[in-house]
Formats: sequence, C-alpha cells, structure tokens
Amino acid sequence: GDTLTGALARAAGETVGDYAIGQGSLAASGNYALSFTTGSTFGITPRAITITADAAQSKIYGNVDPTLNYTIGGLGLVFGDTLTGALARAAGETVGDYAIGQGSLAASGNYALSFTTEAFTVTRRPLVITADDKSRIYGEVNPLTGSATGDNLVAGDTIDWVEIFSAATAASNVGRYDALASNASGIGLDNYDITYVTNVGGLEVTRRPITVRADDIRVLQGQSDPLLAWSLVAGILAPFDTFDTIFMGHLVREPGQAVGRYAITRGTLAVVGNYDLVDFAAGSLTIAPAMITRSVPLERGGNANVWLTDTLASKPWDDEDEQSDCTAGVADGECASLSGLDRQYFGDHIRWQN
Repeated sequence: GDTLTGALARAAGETVGDYAIGQGSLAASGNYALSFTTGSTFGITPRAITITADAAQSKIYGNVDPTLNYTIGGLGLVFGDTLTGALARAAGETVGDYAIGQGSLAASGNYALSFTTEAFTVTRRPLVITADDKSRIYGEVNPLTGSATGDNLVAGDTIDWVEIFSAATAASNVGRYDALASNASGIGLDNYDITYVTNVGGLEVTRRPITVRADDIRVLQGQSDPLLAWSLVAGILAPFDTFDTIFMGHLVREPGQAVGRYAITRGTLAVVGNYDLVDFAAGSLTIAPAMITRSVPLERGGNANVWLTDTLASKPWDDEDEQSDCTAGVADGECASLSGLDRQYFGDHIRWQN
C-alpha cells in the first residue's frame, strides 16, 4: 500500500514547443531506491483561433476607407496576446463589392490562425444636379442640352452636359421659365445616386432683335407725300408673328415742300414687348422739280453761243444724272453732244456749256 509522494515537473515555458519532463518532487519512502528516467517531453501546440471579417462593411463612393473590423473566434487569445497588422480589401474605388482579405493581420507563432472573408461595399454617392441658367431668343426653340452644377462631385468627376426641359414654347413671351435637367452625361456619374432639382427661372427668353431702314422715296414737287415705308434689314419675325401685330406707330420726315432732300426718321415707330428694335437707319424723301429745262449750245467758238432749250415735263432729276443724247430740231442737222461740257445751274433748270 506504499505510494509515491509529489509530482513530476516540466521545464518552464508557455510558448509553443517541447519541454523536458523532470522528476520534480516525486519521491518514494526510504524503503525504496527510486531512479528516474528522463527523455520524455511535454509539448505546447499552437492555439487555434479564427478571424472573421465583419459583415456589411462599406463606404460611400469618394470617401476614405474605414478601418476594417473583424471578430476573433476559436479558442481565442490568452495571456494578453494581441494580433498585429490589419485586414485589407481588393483594390477599387467605383461602386461595387470588394473581397476583404487577411492583409497583414497576424498572430504570434503560438497561434494557428484561420481567416474567413467578407465583402466590402462601395455605395453610391448622393448627388443633386441643377441645370445652369440658359437663355434663348423669343421665337426660337428651347435648348435641348446644357451645362449643370452638382453639389457633391468627387474630384476628377465631371458633368459634361444634361438634357434640359422647360414648359416654355417658341411662342412664350419674354421672361423667365423653370428649367429641369435630366440624363446627365459626364465622367464617373455611374457612381452617384442622382437627384435632379428644378432651376426656378433658369431659362430666360430674351427679346428678338431686328433692324429697320426707312425706304428712300422720290416725288415731284406739288405731289402729296406717299406712305412712308420701311424694310427689315437685319433679323426676321418669328414665323407665327405678323408685321401688323408687331409694329406700331409711323415714320416722319423733315418738314418742307421745296425741291430738295428731306430726312425720314423713326418718328413713333415701335415694336411690341417681345422684340427689340436695336437700330434704325434713316432714309430720305427727295422732292424733284416738276419741269426741267436743259440748254444745249449749238455753236462753239467765237463770242457767240446759241442755245437750244428742250423742256422735259415731269421728269425728276438729281445731281448724278448725265446727258449725252441728240436733241431734235437742230436747224443744221448737227447732233449736239453734252459730253465734256461744263454743267451750270440756273434755278429750276440745268445747262451745259463749253
């Protein structure tokens, strides 16, 4: 019924490895001669732990990555041990899922670490897009596209153009109308959750420019003035407008009834609100004498000049008229040419003299 007392002991140490087993305090009574055989070892094996990347980790497109979190499972860490390094995800910044890898995360040699992956998600970035202000001329169609502004764009992304809708029509009066953008096109926009907002008063309809010139008119002295007319020389009316509905008022001319030239000015001529009469070119009304007398020398040389007078009834003339024709009734049948003769003015007639 004798027994041993005490216990074996191993070499000190807690890390993974083999440790020699010694007799320790194990002993027998004095009635025994005890011998101990060494050579056996005590082994410490790696501690099994699991690392699982946390689920549902994400960031908004364009933001900096957060620290990737994980959960330690298995037998867990002991003695205050910690892991080193960090998890890492697959490269990429556009919207989508990216695998989370172990990265540099590690335990000491005392652990057997196994890793379970999860997905890291890049989500769409909210973006509010507003069409920039646009303008067009009254009578034209609305612009179909234009530029726009986004309030949350990531550096390098762009809004190149957007489609634009407005309730204004070609016939809408001058003023401001709401404009709504849609279908934006640009760089990186697939990574956004886009909301389009109305640009209140973002489309401006401006006045339609036109230029008018007074028509030149020639009348004989004593005749009544005709209607003073004008013509468009720049710009056109919108296809649904007419001159009667757009223009009002009338031209006026300088007063006077004597032979001469009189300026025709704008007077009260004006256009309705959707048009802009940007320029007016004055014209002229010329009053010509009702009778013109031309005198032609039939003889040249010596001291005598003989003149033939030919009365031209109701034929207006001006300073630029030239005469070079034969005059009927010359006694000796000679054709008197006016070419090369000096022109002289005598009240209401002209004569040429060498």
